[in-house]
Amino acid sequence: MFFMRKQKWRLVYTGQNDPYFNMAVDETLLNSVQKGYPPVLRLYEWNPATISIGYFQAVKKTVDLNKCNRSGVKLVRRITGGRAVLHSKELTYSFCGSSKAFPELGKNVAETYQKISAALLFSLRVLGIEAQWLKPKKEDKLSAKTFFKLPCFSSFSRYEISFQGKKLIGSAQRRFCDFFLQHGSILLMNGELTLTDFLPLDSSSKKISIEESSTNIDEIKGGKIEHFEIIQSLKEGFSKFFQKDFAEDLLSSEELKETQRLMEEKYSKDSWNFKF
Repeated sequence: MFFMRKQKWRLVYTGQNDPYFNMAVDETLLNSVQKGYPPVLRLYEWNPATISIGYFQAVKKTVDLNKCNRSGVKLVRRITGGRAVLHSKELTYSFCGSSKAFPELGKNVAETYQKISAALLFSLRVLGIEAQWLKPKKEDKLSAKTFFKLPCFSSFSRYEISFQGKKLIGSAQRRFCDFFLQHGSILLMNGELTLTDFLPLDSSSKKISIEESSTNIDEIKGGKIEHFEIIQSLKEGFSKFFQKDFAEDLLSSEELKETQRLMEEKYSKDSWNFKF
């Protein structure tokens, strides 16, 4: 398959699935764009609740596994960097593409991050939410050692989405030459669980308050917003920003086979999830 600039971009919604399936699909879609498929926006949810950790994070320094096991919370390692996220009452997006075939996607990490963040801002405006980029203050900059210990929603990175000073969407990206995968968590509502409950003692003692530094869609809107409204707003927002038509699509049989292989050989394995 060869790149076709006039080809519609894909929108894939895979619903609720376990963490190993979710991470396997993201990598499968990255593989698809490397084979020549058009850019793809995927939306999905998690069941059961899961903590995903960044590629470079050490599990024991990031989460308390005993607490996770007692609460039935799963753990999975992403192929992207960034920090720990509790996936519960949220909608996750992932976006894959080729910067070479589609220069409008940005030629490096920062440019692509900025482009996707702008598309997310367009999408939130469809919902009537005027969100912003909130650049981290100089005094908020963390050392690498501290950065990887803290949860994603406890502080800001560049071009991350906020509302009235509180973080609403946290994202992470990884590039493979001209190809990239970026995914992120869109907080929908307050849940029964919070990531603070699963931090090691030495982290929770640092006065981390994720609840105080983050917000969610329902809180902003003052009531429940149906999932289909948010999905349609993302489709509309990305379409408007990139000036592309997004065709709703399913995973192909080839992609389903690749997903199954990655689940069995990689994402469900301790050798991957506990490699650091």
